Amino acid sequence: MFETVFSDDHQLDINGEYLNTNSIRPEEFLYEGFIKDDPGSHVYGSIMDGVFDGHIILSDGTSLTVEKASRYFSPDERPKNYHSG
Repeated sequence: MFETVFSDDHQLDINGEYLNTNSIRPEEFLYEGFIKDDPGSHVYGSIMDGVFDGHIILSDGTSLTVEKASRYFSPDERPKNYHSG
């Protein structure tokens, strides 16, 4: 579990409104681990709204980045049933 990933003076700004960061619980959405059949691998990232966004590094050095597809499409152009790429 994470003690905290935010510094004491961290401020969260969402659309110009500063929010109380004490309500943020990183252990509820940040994850770290490894691939089941590759114990030398390293996986870390977040799961928000059921979608993983992060990095996968296999023990052979292969590195993969998984990002939300929504970053690359306007809302009206997003493919249906497709959330990561």
